[in-house]
Amino acid sequence: MAGEWQRHETSDLINEGKLVIGDGYRAKNDELSNQGLPFARAGNINEGFRFADADHFPEENLHWVGNKISELGDVVFTSKGTVGRFAFVGADTPRFVYSPQLCFWRSLDRDVINPRFLYYWMFGREFFVQFNGVAGQTDMAEYVSLSDQRKMHVTLPSREEQRAIAHILGTLDDKIELNRRMNETLEAIARALFKSWFVDFDPVRAKAADLVRDRVLEIGDGYRAKNSELGTTGLPFIRAGDLNNGFDTARAERLSEESLAKAGGKICRVGDVAFTSKGTIGRFARVTEHTEPFVYSPQVCYWRSLDQSRLHPVMLYCWMQRRLESTDRCRRRADGYGSLCVTPRSAADERANLPAFPARGRESDRSASGPSIGKRRADEDPHRPARHPSPKAHFRRTSY
Repeated sequence: MAGEWQRHETSDLINEGKLVIGDGYRAKNDELSNQGLPFARAGNINEGFRFADADHFPEENLHWVGNKISELGDVVFTSKGTVGRFAFVGADTPRFVYSPQLCFWRSLDRDVINPRFLYYWMFGREFFVQFNGVAGQTDMAEYVSLSDQRKMHVTLPSREEQRAIAHILGTLDDKIELNRRMNETLEAIARALFKSWFVDFDPVRAKAADLVRDRVLEIGDGYRAKNSELGTTGLPFIRAGDLNNGFDTARAERLSEESLAKAGGKICRVGDVAFTSKGTIGRFARVTEHTEPFVYSPQVCYWRSLDQSRLHPVMLYCWMQRRLESTDRCRRRADGYGSLCVTPRSAADERANLPAFPARGRESDRSASGPSIGKRRADEDPHRPARHPSPKAHFRRTSY
């Protein structure tokens, strides 16, 4: 009857050529090397494969191994020592050689046994009761022999049900594995940063005013627009109320096209870190390649890296969130009338040091790792505002 689960003896499935249950190759130490296929032991298996510290089996000697090389769809089971760890050989699993500490169950007829369903079945009670009942039969370490496994049974639903169960659980497992790899990547980044900062001492601590003087950092506020310059066309004019972990450009007023030339550098650029500097102080947002171009209002200040090889925009954003978002710090900068205000000058006078990298020794290196932003000619007055191209031309959609 459709929908019924049927019990199958593993010995029958083996005799019918639908299943293989095998163990690993008994390699001598002098047969192993640091090149070839990984030689997988129990320590390399734990809901996945970890081959970073594995020995290797030379490829020129694989003819000694027979069928004890992994194949797509194998279900792997630790059968000696730490019994009961499982792994599934997927499309992205490198080929490896099984050691005697491992057994594999290999479906030869996927219309009868779906390999991934078999993998999830091994986590269930039916298999646990069977291998746990024989694992402690010896006085030595736990061990589940091939003969014991070939006397077991497996209960299988229809092919369609196996496929559906394997698909649902497999999708969840794939997501978990993706998150695990992302965490490994983030941990590697964190270790690299730690080594760079605290072992190699790559970054130096630089004051904001010094970085501004060296044209590594630009700190500015918004354009003081007249009411007659605002309307429903042009670029969004971002006030403090439009900024909170992002920019609400949809509801903002717009600065007319005719006034954009007057705004100059007060038009956002990818990589800018903006924060509310009047009234509700301490809201932050970062301009990304997905941000619609807009014009800063006087209620918003921006910090802009002009030399990414020394001050990366992402590092600047993280530092500002940690250092400047404290309202108590901002309140100490109240103006003479008692209203809260952080001006570009007071921000540049910030006593804290920014994590910046030392100069490379050549002026041309400054633009080597990123787009040229706000360049000045050598004969220009350094205190004049930076020269900028047209708003749409300088808003380069380049990811940081």
